[in-house]
Order: sequence, then C-alpha cells, then structure tokens
Amino acid sequence: LRRDFKGHPKERTFECLALAFLIWDALEDKLGIERELWSQWLGAQRSESEETSAETNVVLQFLNLFAGAARALKAASGDKTRAEFIEQFQLLPADDDPGVCFDAGAGQLLHLFTALAKQHGYPRPFENAKQLMARVKEALTVIKAAGWEVEFKVRTVNGQRVHRFRLADDGDRQGALPGVGA
Repeated sequence: LRRDFKGHPKERTFECLALAFLIWDALEDKLGIERELWSQWLGAQRSESEETSAETNVVLQFLNLFAGAARALKAASGDKTRAEFIEQFQLLPADDDPGVCFDAGAGQLLHLFTALAKQHGYPRPFENAKQLMARVKEALTVIKAAGWEVEFKVRTVNGQRVHRFRLADDGDRQGALPGVGA
C-alpha cells in the first residue's frame, strides 16, 4: 500500500486496511469479486479527497474571492471604483496581467482576507499574519492545483517580505466556491 499509493491522503489508515485487503485478496476468487477492486477503490478515495481539500480550503476560497473582485474591477471603469477598491483592500492587482496578479506582504494578505470575510459575511478566517502564512504554505499544493502561482519573497519592503500571487486568465476554471470563478 505504501509503495503503490505513496502520498495517499488516507495513508494513516493503511495498517488497518492492510489486513482487510489481505482477506479480500484471499476471497476474491471464491466470491467472484473483480481482482484488486480494492485498488480501484483506494484510487477513487484519493480523487475524492483531493476534490474535497480544494473545496474546503479557506486560503483558496479567499484567493478566489479576491480574483472575482479583481476581475470585477478590471471590467469596471472609473477612478472612483479604483479608489474604492484600494480603500477596501489596501492593494491593487497588476493592470498589465491578463489574469489576476498581485503582490502582498503577510499583513496585507491578512487585511485582504479580513476585508473579504467582512464583505461576504464570513467569520474572520485568521487571527494573525504568521498563522495565515503558515496556512498558505500548508495549502500550496491545493492552491497550485487550482491554477494559482505563488512566489514567496519576491522583494522586501521596509523589512517585510512581499509575495506574488498570480492566477492565469483561464475562464473555464472553476473556483473553490460554487459559482465563483477561480
């Protein structure tokens, strides 16, 4: 199991499953069960777990909410809209990128996520910037699988590390929240 399903999200249960699968293997022929059906089942479990982790990842949800706000800003015109966006989020996405691209330090990202939570009626997702950055690093594989590129420490401003978050312009990609494009 560990060799064939390395990195499986249910790996912690392999010791328990190993005995059940040995018994299963011994009974396959006698009961007319398809050979190694359990292997297909484990593969399906992996797919389901990856899908669930993308749907429930708070960092990805808030990045996608910001991507939606940034796309709305690009579609709108006028200095007033731009000024309101800056006032609310304290940053602007890059104008020259066809997708969504922005640079933010940990504190700016915390402010951004807190503003989005307030705007959408969600509880505050993170208590401090350090906790948020730990979660971003933890969720990096899920974030990248959803199409986001994250570059850590692209520059330092006033002693604060600034990170780049970019989502390519991929109109067909669905976000982690239903109805919200990534």
